[in-house]
Amino acid sequence: MTPIFRLFRGLALTWPAACFLLLGVLGGCGGADLSQRGQAGTGTALDDYDYLLGLNLIRGHLRVGVQLYHEGHVENALKHMKHPADELYADLVPEFSARGVRGFAPELEALGTAVRGGEPSGRVELAHCRLLRAIQNSALGANSDAALRIQVTAGLVEVAAEEYEEAIEDGHIVEPHEYQDAYGFVGVARKNLELLAATLNPALRDRVRHMQGHLEKLRPAWPRLIAPPHPALSVDDFVEIANAVAAAAEGDG
Repeated sequence: MTPIFRLFRGLALTWPAACFLLLGVLGGCGGADLSQRGQAGTGTALDDYDYLLGLNLIRGHLRVGVQLYHEGHVENALKHMKHPADELYADLVPEFSARGVRGFAPELEALGTAVRGGEPSGRVELAHCRLLRAIQNSALGANSDAALRIQVTAGLVEVAAEEYEEAIEDGHIVEPHEYQDAYGFVGVARKNLELLAATLNPALRDRVRHMQGHLEKLRPAWPRLIAPPHPALSVDDFVEIANAVAAAAEGDG
């Protein structure tokens, strides 16, 4: 379990393609060695990999929460949105200051207010898009070349596998929240790869396409967002696919 996952686990939420196009949270497309993680500047507790992974985990939590809201599961959506505002954001504040970015507290609060107030889906989606754009601006505080983006995306899938495993016990889904978290993280990973595939140089594009192929095998894991009694995909199969994504990110798949 990565340090940033220990910091950020417990969130969840959605993200349509239009909002994603605003985002580019992982920055520009360079060609650095995939073995090199980004390094944070003076005064930061996290390196760039963990910082960007944390931002992407927040995006995944938001993805699930907003989608639940759109589907009419308001109380469930609120549970997923509570953690970023109450707990997790505060842990990032020192990072924002050290990296010279403002963070996204007003936008996070605005989305929560819209959901608590039962605003129409269109207004909630607008608040969500504005929040995603603010997260994008916060990501500018890190080095974010294409190689690092690929690593972060593979990290999201690794965290999703951990969440999925926690959700299931003795062939039953016992933790619906974690089941939904895994959905959100994989959804963000899929969107990241779509953008990367359209912008990368050919060598890295092949890695991304292999990752995309493996991610498609995870689609059966969520026949619906509200958890069924029994998993549609076994934990062993999920972990095997996540490992294949990680291998593809290193050029071995």
